[in-house]
Amino acid sequence: MTARRLSAATLSLEPPVTLYDGTQLLGSVKVGSDGQWGFIPNAPLGEGVHTITTTVTDAAGNVSAPSPEFVLGVDTVAPGAVTLFIATDNETPNVGTIVSGEATNDSTPILSGKADPGVQVVIYDGTREIARVTADINGNWGLELATPLADGSHSLTAVAVDAAGNTSQPTTAVEIIVDTLAPNS
Repeated sequence: MTARRLSAATLSLEPPVTLYDGTQLLGSVKVGSDGQWGFIPNAPLGEGVHTITTTVTDAAGNVSAPSPEFVLGVDTVAPGAVTLFIATDNETPNVGTIVSGEATNDSTPILSGKADPGVQVVIYDGTREIARVTADINGNWGLELATPLADGSHSLTAVAVDAAGNTSQPTTAVEIIVDTLAPNS
Protein backbone atom coordinates (compact mmCIF):
# COMPACT_ATOMS: atom_id res chain seq x y z
CA MET A 1 0.00 0.00 0.00
CA THR A 2 1.25 3.48 -0.62
CA ALA A 3 1.04 6.36 1.81
CA ARG A 4 -2.10 8.39 1.75
CA ARG A 5 -2.15 12.09 2.61
CA LEU A 6 -4.70 12.76 5.34
CA SER A 7 -5.67 16.21 6.53
CA ALA A 8 -4.22 17.20 9.92
CA ALA A 9 -7.53 18.95 10.64
CA THR A 10 -9.34 15.63 10.23
CA LEU A 11 -6.74 13.54 12.02
CA SER A 12 -5.30 14.95 15.17
CA LEU A 13 -3.14 13.20 17.77
CA GLU A 14 -2.04 10.47 15.39
CA PRO A 15 -5.10 8.17 15.42
CA PRO A 16 -4.78 4.63 14.06
CA VAL A 17 -5.84 3.75 10.52
CA THR A 18 -7.22 0.23 10.15
CA LEU A 19 -7.03 -1.46 6.74
CA TYR A 20 -9.32 -4.15 5.36
CA ASP A 21 -9.33 -6.32 2.25
CA GLY A 22 -13.08 -6.75 1.87
CA THR A 23 -14.05 -7.84 5.38
CA GLN A 24 -10.62 -9.30 6.23
CA LEU A 25 -8.56 -7.20 8.64
CA LEU A 26 -5.13 -6.48 7.18
CA GLY A 27 -3.76 -4.44 10.08
CA SER A 28 -3.53 -1.00 11.65
CA VAL A 29 -0.98 1.79 11.51
CA LYS A 30 -0.54 5.11 13.28
CA VAL A 31 -0.84 8.32 11.32
CA GLY A 32 2.22 10.51 11.68
CA SER A 33 2.04 14.07 12.95
CA ASP A 34 2.44 15.16 9.32
CA GLY A 35 -0.75 13.28 8.33
CA GLN A 36 1.18 10.56 6.44
CA TRP A 37 0.93 6.83 6.92
CA GLY A 38 2.12 3.74 5.13
CA PHE A 39 1.34 0.06 5.38
CA ILE A 40 3.02 -3.15 4.26
CA PRO A 41 0.94 -6.32 4.75
CA ASN A 42 2.48 -9.07 6.91
CA ALA A 43 1.82 -11.54 4.09
CA PRO A 44 1.66 -10.78 0.35
CA LEU A 45 -1.80 -10.25 -1.07
CA GLY A 46 -2.82 -13.30 -3.10
CA GLU A 47 -3.61 -13.45 -6.79
CA GLY A 48 -6.83 -11.75 -7.82
CA VAL A 49 -8.83 -8.63 -7.06
CA HIS A 50 -8.63 -6.98 -3.64
CA THR A 51 -10.99 -4.30 -2.36
CA ILE A 52 -9.11 -2.19 0.18
CA THR A 53 -10.87 0.14 2.63
CA THR A 54 -9.74 2.01 5.72
CA THR A 55 -11.31 3.29 8.90
CA VAL A 56 -9.95 5.79 11.41
CA THR A 57 -10.45 5.51 15.18
CA ASP A 58 -10.38 8.66 17.32
CA ALA A 59 -9.10 8.97 20.91
CA ALA A 60 -12.60 8.25 22.29
CA GLY A 61 -12.76 4.97 20.33
CA ASN A 62 -15.20 6.19 17.69
CA VAL A 63 -14.65 4.50 14.31
CA SER A 64 -15.21 6.36 11.05
CA ALA A 65 -17.25 5.02 8.17
CA PRO A 66 -15.14 3.00 5.71
CA SER A 67 -13.19 4.96 3.13
CA PRO A 68 -14.10 4.71 -0.55
CA GLU A 69 -12.94 1.36 -1.95
CA PHE A 70 -9.55 1.10 -3.59
CA VAL A 71 -9.64 -1.87 -5.98
CA LEU A 72 -6.30 -3.52 -6.56
CA GLY A 73 -5.53 -6.43 -8.89
CA VAL A 74 -2.62 -8.73 -8.13
CA ASP A 75 -1.33 -10.70 -11.10
CA THR A 76 2.06 -12.38 -10.84
CA VAL A 77 1.39 -15.29 -13.18
CA ALA A 78 3.05 -15.17 -16.59
CA PRO A 79 0.82 -15.68 -19.62
CA GLY A 80 1.05 -18.86 -21.61
CA ALA A 81 3.93 -18.99 -24.05
CA VAL A 82 3.40 -18.14 -27.71
CA THR A 83 2.47 -21.58 -29.06
CA LEU A 84 2.96 -21.07 -32.75
CA PHE A 85 5.50 -18.81 -34.41
CA ILE A 86 5.77 -18.78 -38.20
CA ALA A 87 7.78 -16.58 -40.57
CA THR A 88 6.35 -16.35 -44.08
CA ASP A 89 8.10 -15.10 -47.22
CA ASN A 90 5.64 -13.16 -49.38
CA GLU A 91 8.10 -12.11 -52.11
CA THR A 92 8.57 -14.16 -55.25
CA PRO A 93 10.05 -16.53 -56.22
CA ASN A 94 9.90 -18.46 -52.89
CA VAL A 95 6.55 -17.53 -51.36
CA GLY A 96 5.59 -19.58 -48.29
CA THR A 97 6.74 -20.59 -44.83
CA ILE A 98 10.40 -19.90 -44.18
CA VAL A 99 11.99 -23.06 -42.79
CA SER A 100 14.24 -22.30 -39.83
CA GLY A 101 17.86 -22.15 -40.97
CA GLU A 102 17.06 -21.41 -44.61
CA ALA A 103 17.53 -18.28 -46.71
CA THR A 104 14.85 -15.86 -47.86
CA ASN A 105 14.89 -12.87 -50.18
CA ASP A 106 12.14 -11.23 -48.06
CA SER A 107 13.59 -8.69 -45.62
CA THR A 108 10.11 -7.90 -44.23
CA PRO A 109 8.61 -11.35 -43.67
CA ILE A 110 5.13 -11.84 -42.26
CA LEU A 111 5.31 -13.15 -38.69
CA SER A 112 2.27 -14.86 -37.20
CA GLY A 113 1.21 -17.24 -34.49
CA LYS A 114 -0.99 -18.08 -31.50
CA ALA A 115 -0.94 -16.71 -27.95
CA ASP A 116 -3.33 -16.04 -25.08
CA PRO A 117 -6.10 -13.67 -26.25
CA GLY A 118 -5.35 -9.99 -25.61
CA VAL A 119 -1.66 -10.30 -24.74
CA GLN A 120 1.05 -8.24 -26.38
CA VAL A 121 3.32 -10.41 -28.50
CA VAL A 122 6.84 -8.98 -28.57
CA ILE A 123 9.14 -10.10 -31.39
CA TYR A 124 12.91 -10.12 -30.90
CA ASP A 125 15.81 -10.45 -33.29
CA GLY A 126 18.38 -11.83 -30.88
CA THR A 127 17.96 -9.55 -27.84
CA ARG A 128 16.64 -6.54 -29.79
CA GLU A 129 12.89 -5.90 -29.85
CA ILE A 130 11.75 -5.41 -33.44
CA ALA A 131 7.95 -5.46 -33.25
CA ARG A 132 4.84 -5.68 -31.04
CA VAL A 133 1.34 -6.83 -31.87
CA THR A 134 -1.76 -7.69 -29.82
CA ALA A 135 -3.28 -11.16 -30.04
CA ASP A 136 -6.97 -11.03 -31.03
CA ILE A 137 -9.86 -12.56 -29.04
CA ASN A 138 -9.01 -15.96 -30.53
CA GLY A 139 -5.30 -15.62 -29.72
CA ASN A 140 -4.25 -15.10 -33.34
CA TRP A 141 -1.68 -12.46 -34.18
CA GLY A 142 0.27 -11.44 -37.24
CA LEU A 143 2.23 -8.60 -38.77
CA GLU A 144 4.56 -7.79 -41.62
CA LEU A 145 7.78 -6.28 -40.32
CA ALA A 146 7.76 -2.53 -40.93
CA THR A 147 11.53 -2.16 -40.76
CA PRO A 148 13.48 -4.43 -43.12
CA LEU A 149 15.91 -6.93 -41.65
CA ALA A 150 19.49 -6.43 -42.85
CA ASP A 151 21.04 -9.07 -45.06
CA GLY A 152 22.51 -11.83 -42.91
CA SER A 153 21.46 -14.22 -40.14
CA HIS A 154 18.60 -13.45 -37.76
CA SER A 155 17.35 -15.34 -34.72
CA LEU A 156 13.67 -14.45 -34.25
CA THR A 157 11.76 -15.25 -31.06
CA ALA A 158 8.47 -14.14 -29.56
CA VAL A 159 7.21 -13.70 -25.99
CA ALA A 160 3.76 -12.90 -24.64
CA VAL A 161 3.37 -10.00 -22.18
CA ASP A 162 0.14 -9.63 -20.19
CA ALA A 163 -1.48 -6.42 -18.91
CA ALA A 164 0.40 -6.72 -15.59
CA GLY A 165 3.74 -6.89 -17.41
CA ASN A 166 4.34 -10.60 -16.77
CA THR A 167 6.35 -12.20 -19.58
CA SER A 168 6.12 -15.75 -20.92
CA GLN A 169 9.02 -17.95 -21.86
CA PRO A 170 10.31 -17.23 -25.39
CA THR A 171 9.47 -19.39 -28.37
CA THR A 172 12.03 -21.60 -29.98
CA ALA A 173 14.03 -19.35 -32.30
CA VAL A 174 13.20 -19.20 -35.98
CA GLU A 175 16.58 -18.82 -37.65
CA ILE A 176 16.42 -17.08 -41.02
CA ILE A 177 19.06 -15.82 -43.40
CA VAL A 178 18.05 -12.71 -45.32
CA ASP A 179 19.68 -12.49 -48.74
CA THR A 180 18.33 -9.72 -50.94
CA LEU A 181 21.42 -9.31 -53.11
CA ALA A 182 21.28 -10.63 -56.66
CA PRO A 183 24.12 -13.01 -57.54
CA ASN A 184 27.02 -11.67 -59.58
CA SER A 185 26.89 -12.58 -63.25
